[in-house]
Amino acid sequence: MLALARFFYLIAGSCALYVSLAPYFSSWHGSPSLFSLAYWICAILLLIAAILPPGKHSATLALISSAFLSTRLGFRLTRSVACKLGLIHASAHAVAFPPTAFDRVHHTLKMPIAIMLLIASLASLVISVVIMRRLQGTAAVMPLISDRT
Repeated sequence: MLALARFFYLIAGSCALYVSLAPYFSSWHGSPSLFSLAYWICAILLLIAAILPPGKHSATLALISSAFLSTRLGFRLTRSVACKLGLIHASAHAVAFPPTAFDRVHHTLKMPIAIMLLIASLASLVISVVIMRRLQGTAAVMPLISDRT
């Protein structure tokens, strides 16, 4: 279970790091937004949680960052589907810059990485909750055992 937790923390952290770094390699990136800063913070927290020994601190870091990432990506995917179904009307912006090689690759990888990030962040969220509940259950049992001896 703990190796699986580290695996999902690492995958979610790596995908969040890609999402936060991708606009800086694009030829038409704008100014950094609060969401890119939040992706940076979540990526760092998840990578720290993957490196730390398993315990309450790593599960808490992963829980906080996975909850934010799952909420943000769920909203983003829902909005994307609503735009494609015509429920939300959005306009595309014309860009005068020629796309770079990274822009072409990023356009292809953007949605699969977002879906992988959503799956990994949901999995790390569930795993973090399970670890926190197990640690909370053992902390409640430990004083009873130590009182008897």
